[in-house]
Amino acid sequence: MAKIGEIIIDEDKECVSCHKPGATQNGLCMECVLKRLEHKIREENKVGTEYLKCVLTNDQVREYGIELARKNSENESLDAQKKSFDAQIGASIKKVLLDIVGLSQKIQNGYEFLQVEVEERRDYDDKIIETVRLDTGEVIRTRDMTQDDLQDKLFPSEEEAQE
Repeated sequence: MAKIGEIIIDEDKECVSCHKPGATQNGLCMECVLKRLEHKIREENKVGTEYLKCVLTNDQVREYGIELARKNSENESLDAQKKSFDAQIGASIKKVLLDIVGLSQKIQNGYEFLQVEVEERRDYDDKIIETVRLDTGEVIRTRDMTQDDLQDKLFPSEEEAQE
């Protein structure tokens, strides 16, 4: 067996660090030598953290289960809110798109159809009926009078009499 080293303790010599009796060849007592060795080992051993697998306890499983249930409920609530919001926004988008299509058609065609007040004017001399726009005075339609149109009604209906 190989000899590594020998520590000699002199009980008459005082430790240079703690001043207790029993110093070794380097002037330290065994207690101070051990303290320095422990300190050196700690300096050499780096302390840090690593991401490692840790088995859950029953209490942790229960706590995580409760939290999972809460998160599922929260997710369902948020999903319902999102669907409602999406439906509202979807309806608004459809309305805007319909407005865009309508405006585009008006611009492309150069006209639009609106309810406009008109008047039928009877011309018994020329035996025609003209339909006239009251906003512009434009004649939009002319037709020949029928035999019924030419006849004066001697006995108007109740509705016609009230007009």
